[in-house]
Amino acid sequence: MESLTNPEESHFLLPVIHLSVTLRELRLYLGNHQGRAGFTETHFPELRALHCSASIFRFINAPKLEALHLLWSGSSELMDFSQVPSAEKVQIMLQSLTTLDIYSNYDPRLHPISHSGGAIFSVWMLYLHSLQILILGQGLGLIDDLIHYLWRGPTWCPKLTTIDSFSYPERWSSLQDCIEKQNHRAMQDRSIHSC
Repeated sequence: MESLTNPEESHFLLPVIHLSVTLRELRLYLGNHQGRAGFTETHFPELRALHCSASIFRFINAPKLEALHLLWSGSSELMDFSQVPSAEKVQIMLQSLTTLDIYSNYDPRLHPISHSGGAIFSVWMLYLHSLQILILGQGLGLIDDLIHYLWRGPTWCPKLTTIDSFSYPERWSSLQDCIEKQNHRAMQDRSIHSC
């Protein structure tokens, strides 16, 4: 506390977080304002699990990250989510993820939005090579978007074995067809896991 310039500000703990080089798990929820003014790009060489918004995720450099839990913080989240993988360091982190939780804390009764997610997986699917577990929030159209891209990309998410969703797909037949296609590919290619 003595080394901080102004401990009265809401971001007075951020300098401590920025200096935590041995941190293995970080839960960072800064609300709707998301603390962009106080959170700068930070390298966490040992971080394995991260809970934060998509806008904060862009400031994190964690080459050993295994689990990412994106937290819903406001209506700008879908825009931030769709733009996340543009930086090379972010792409490298996505390639090593085994667990991805996309807004499981989202509740449409508490966080109303005017539109569904719609085609936001397109920029993520190219990088999720190690993903095994995917958790999707409700009310954002994420499950249908996921099915669409898994069906189109026969080599995307080759290790994905578990999908947890708080929503139902528009058509169960699409999900069933997607699982059957994945299982058929797994019989032909050992690098692809069956669902």
